[in-house]
Amino acid sequence: MKVRSLSQILTAVLVIALCNAPAWGDTIHLGEAQLAGMLESEGRLFEVSGRLGEEEGAPELELLNGSGFLQASALFQWRCNHEERFSLIYENGLLEFRIGQLVLAFEPGSGPDELYLACHAELEGSGVTLNDLELNGSRLGDSCWTVGPDSGDVLWISGPDLSSRFELSGTVNLAWIGEAPGPEDLSFVLGGTRGGTSAVSDWGRLKRRF
Repeated sequence: MKVRSLSQILTAVLVIALCNAPAWGDTIHLGEAQLAGMLESEGRLFEVSGRLGEEEGAPELELLNGSGFLQASALFQWRCNHEERFSLIYENGLLEFRIGQLVLAFEPGSGPDELYLACHAELEGSGVTLNDLELNGSRLGDSCWTVGPDSGDVLWISGPDLSSRFELSGTVNLAWIGEAPGPEDLSFVLGGTRGGTSAVSDWGRLKRRF
Protein backbone atom coordinates (compact mmCIF):
# COMPACT_ATOMS: atom_id res chain seq x y z
CA MET A 1 0.00 0.00 0.00
CA LYS A 2 2.86 2.36 0.82
CA VAL A 3 4.55 1.64 -2.51
CA ARG A 4 1.37 2.46 -4.39
CA SER A 5 1.10 5.78 -2.54
CA LEU A 6 4.62 6.81 -3.51
CA SER A 7 4.08 5.63 -7.09
CA GLN A 8 0.91 7.70 -7.33
CA ILE A 9 2.77 10.81 -6.14
CA LEU A 10 5.57 10.41 -8.70
CA THR A 11 3.16 9.57 -11.50
CA ALA A 12 1.01 12.64 -10.80
CA VAL A 13 4.08 14.87 -10.98
CA LEU A 14 5.08 13.36 -14.33
CA VAL A 15 1.63 13.62 -15.89
CA ILE A 16 1.40 17.33 -15.11
CA ALA A 17 4.91 18.06 -16.39
CA LEU A 18 4.68 16.03 -19.61
CA CYS A 19 1.21 17.12 -20.65
CA ASN A 20 1.40 19.13 -23.89
CA ALA A 21 5.21 19.18 -23.77
CA PRO A 22 6.72 19.41 -27.28
CA ALA A 23 9.15 16.62 -28.14
CA TRP A 24 12.73 17.42 -29.12
CA GLY A 25 15.52 14.96 -29.85
CA ASP A 26 15.34 11.18 -29.84
CA THR A 27 14.80 9.36 -26.54
CA ILE A 28 14.39 5.67 -25.75
CA HIS A 29 14.06 3.73 -22.51
CA LEU A 30 16.38 0.84 -21.70
CA GLY A 31 16.59 -1.61 -18.83
CA GLU A 32 19.59 -1.54 -16.52
CA ALA A 33 20.97 -4.73 -18.11
CA GLN A 34 20.57 -3.20 -21.57
CA LEU A 35 22.47 -0.10 -20.45
CA ALA A 36 25.34 -2.26 -19.22
CA GLY A 37 25.44 -3.96 -22.62
CA MET A 38 25.37 -0.66 -24.48
CA LEU A 39 28.22 0.75 -22.40
CA GLU A 40 30.39 -2.23 -23.29
CA SER A 41 30.26 -1.20 -26.96
CA GLU A 42 30.11 2.57 -26.45
CA GLY A 43 33.07 4.74 -25.49
CA ARG A 44 31.97 6.02 -22.08
CA LEU A 45 33.37 9.53 -21.50
CA PHE A 46 31.97 10.57 -18.15
CA GLU A 47 29.43 9.69 -15.50
CA VAL A 48 27.98 11.92 -12.77
CA SER A 49 25.99 10.30 -9.97
CA GLY A 50 23.86 11.75 -7.20
CA ARG A 51 23.50 9.85 -3.94
CA LEU A 52 22.32 10.41 -0.38
CA GLY A 53 25.17 11.81 1.70
CA GLU A 54 25.91 11.32 5.39
CA GLU A 55 23.31 12.56 7.84
CA GLU A 56 25.85 14.93 9.36
CA GLY A 57 28.16 17.30 7.49
CA ALA A 58 27.87 19.65 4.53
CA PRO A 59 26.94 18.46 1.02
CA GLU A 60 29.97 17.76 -1.13
CA LEU A 61 31.03 16.76 -4.61
CA GLU A 62 33.90 14.38 -5.21
CA LEU A 63 35.75 13.42 -8.37
CA LEU A 64 36.47 9.69 -8.63
CA ASN A 65 38.72 7.78 -10.99
CA GLY A 66 36.59 5.71 -13.34
CA SER A 67 37.77 2.83 -15.51
CA GLY A 68 38.98 4.78 -18.51
CA PHE A 69 36.42 7.57 -18.06
CA LEU A 70 35.79 10.47 -15.70
CA GLN A 71 33.42 9.82 -12.82
CA ALA A 72 32.00 12.37 -10.39
CA SER A 73 29.70 11.76 -7.43
CA ALA A 74 27.46 14.29 -5.67
CA LEU A 75 26.96 13.31 -2.04
CA PHE A 76 24.01 15.42 -1.01
CA GLN A 77 21.80 15.75 2.06
CA TRP A 78 18.56 15.29 0.16
CA ARG A 79 15.24 16.34 1.59
CA CYS A 80 12.67 13.64 1.04
CA ASN A 81 10.30 14.34 -1.88
CA HIS A 82 11.95 17.71 -2.62
CA GLU A 83 12.91 18.77 -6.16
CA GLU A 84 16.46 19.98 -6.79
CA ARG A 85 17.47 21.70 -10.01
CA PHE A 86 20.45 20.31 -11.87
CA SER A 87 22.32 21.16 -15.05
CA LEU A 88 25.05 19.51 -17.10
CA ILE A 89 26.81 21.82 -19.57
CA TYR A 90 29.60 21.01 -22.03
CA GLU A 91 31.34 23.88 -23.82
CA ASN A 92 34.89 24.60 -24.99
CA GLY A 93 36.11 21.24 -23.67
CA LEU A 94 34.79 21.86 -20.15
CA LEU A 95 31.98 19.87 -18.52
CA GLU A 96 30.14 21.60 -15.66
CA PHE A 97 27.74 19.82 -13.33
CA ARG A 98 25.51 21.83 -10.97
CA ILE A 99 23.09 20.54 -8.36
CA GLY A 100 21.59 22.89 -5.80
CA GLN A 101 24.42 25.24 -4.82
CA LEU A 102 27.15 22.74 -5.67
CA VAL A 103 29.31 23.06 -8.80
CA LEU A 104 31.89 20.68 -10.26
CA ALA A 105 33.79 21.27 -13.51
CA PHE A 106 36.21 18.95 -15.28
CA GLU A 107 37.55 18.13 -18.77
CA PRO A 108 36.31 14.83 -20.25
CA GLY A 109 38.69 15.09 -23.24
CA SER A 110 35.96 15.44 -25.88
CA GLY A 111 32.23 15.94 -26.20
CA PRO A 112 29.72 13.06 -26.24
CA ASP A 113 27.72 11.72 -29.15
CA GLU A 114 24.87 10.62 -26.89
CA LEU A 115 23.72 11.06 -23.29
CA TYR A 116 21.98 8.79 -20.82
CA LEU A 117 20.13 9.25 -17.55
CA ALA A 118 19.60 6.37 -15.15
CA CYS A 119 17.96 6.01 -11.76
CA HIS A 120 17.73 3.14 -9.29
CA ALA A 121 15.61 2.49 -6.20
CA GLU A 122 16.66 -0.58 -4.24
CA LEU A 123 14.23 -0.46 -1.32
CA GLU A 124 10.46 -0.75 -1.10
CA GLY A 125 8.78 2.61 -0.58
CA SER A 126 11.54 4.62 -2.31
CA GLY A 127 11.69 6.31 -5.71
CA VAL A 128 13.64 8.65 -8.00
CA THR A 129 12.32 11.08 -10.62
CA LEU A 130 14.35 13.02 -13.22
CA ASN A 131 11.83 15.42 -14.68
CA ASP A 132 11.34 18.77 -16.51
CA LEU A 133 14.16 17.75 -18.83
CA GLU A 134 15.47 20.24 -21.37
CA LEU A 135 18.26 19.86 -23.91
CA ASN A 136 19.71 23.06 -25.36
CA GLY A 137 16.68 25.02 -24.18
CA SER A 138 14.05 22.72 -25.69
CA ARG A 139 11.89 20.30 -23.71
CA LEU A 140 12.63 16.64 -24.28
CA GLY A 141 9.04 15.60 -23.56
CA ASP A 142 10.27 12.56 -21.63
CA SER A 143 11.47 11.65 -18.14
CA CYS A 144 13.38 9.02 -16.18
CA TRP A 145 11.78 7.59 -13.05
CA THR A 146 11.48 4.46 -10.96
CA VAL A 147 9.89 3.16 -7.75
CA GLY A 148 11.44 0.35 -5.64
CA PRO A 149 12.00 -2.34 -4.71
CA ASP A 150 15.01 -3.27 -6.90
CA SER A 151 13.89 -1.19 -9.87
CA GLY A 152 15.58 1.10 -12.38
CA ASP A 153 14.96 3.13 -15.51
CA VAL A 154 17.35 4.37 -18.21
CA LEU A 155 16.66 7.22 -20.65
CA TRP A 156 19.02 7.34 -23.66
CA ILE A 157 19.20 10.70 -25.45
CA SER A 158 20.41 11.50 -28.97
CA GLY A 159 20.50 15.02 -30.34
CA PRO A 160 22.14 17.12 -33.03
CA ASP A 161 25.82 17.92 -32.50
CA LEU A 162 26.11 17.15 -28.80
CA SER A 163 29.87 16.79 -29.25
CA SER A 164 30.55 20.51 -29.64
CA ARG A 165 28.20 21.94 -27.02
CA PHE A 166 25.12 20.93 -25.05
CA GLU A 167 23.14 21.96 -21.98
CA LEU A 168 21.00 19.38 -20.22
CA SER A 169 18.87 20.56 -17.31
CA GLY A 170 15.96 19.40 -15.20
CA THR A 171 14.84 18.50 -11.70
CA VAL A 172 15.59 15.46 -9.58
CA ASN A 173 13.46 14.21 -6.72
CA LEU A 174 14.46 11.46 -4.28
CA ALA A 175 11.61 10.18 -2.11
CA TRP A 176 11.27 7.47 0.50
CA ILE A 177 9.03 6.25 3.29
CA GLY A 178 10.47 5.80 6.78
CA GLU A 179 14.22 5.82 7.39
CA ALA A 180 16.43 7.38 4.70
CA PRO A 181 18.04 4.80 2.37
CA GLY A 182 21.81 4.35 2.10
CA PRO A 183 23.89 5.98 -0.69
CA GLU A 184 23.82 2.83 -2.83
CA ASP A 185 20.08 2.24 -2.39
CA LEU A 186 18.69 5.41 -4.01
CA SER A 187 20.64 7.17 -6.76
CA PHE A 188 20.69 8.68 -10.24
CA VAL A 189 23.33 8.91 -12.97
CA LEU A 190 23.98 11.32 -15.87
CA GLY A 191 26.42 9.99 -18.44
CA GLY A 192 27.90 10.63 -21.87
CA THR A 193 29.27 8.26 -24.54
CA ARG A 194 31.26 8.69 -27.72
CA GLY A 195 31.74 6.24 -30.59
CA GLY A 196 30.22 2.81 -31.08
CA THR A 197 26.75 2.03 -32.39
CA SER A 198 23.83 4.35 -31.80
CA ALA A 199 21.38 3.05 -29.20
CA VAL A 200 18.49 4.60 -31.11
CA SER A 201 19.44 2.67 -34.26
CA ASP A 202 20.09 -0.58 -32.37
CA TRP A 203 17.08 -0.74 -30.11
CA GLY A 204 14.60 1.29 -32.15
CA ARG A 205 12.31 3.66 -30.39
CA LEU A 206 11.42 1.10 -27.73
CA LYS A 207 9.33 3.42 -25.64
CA ARG A 208 8.47 7.10 -25.99
CA ARG A 209 6.34 8.90 -23.43
CA PHE A 210 4.98 12.15 -24.85
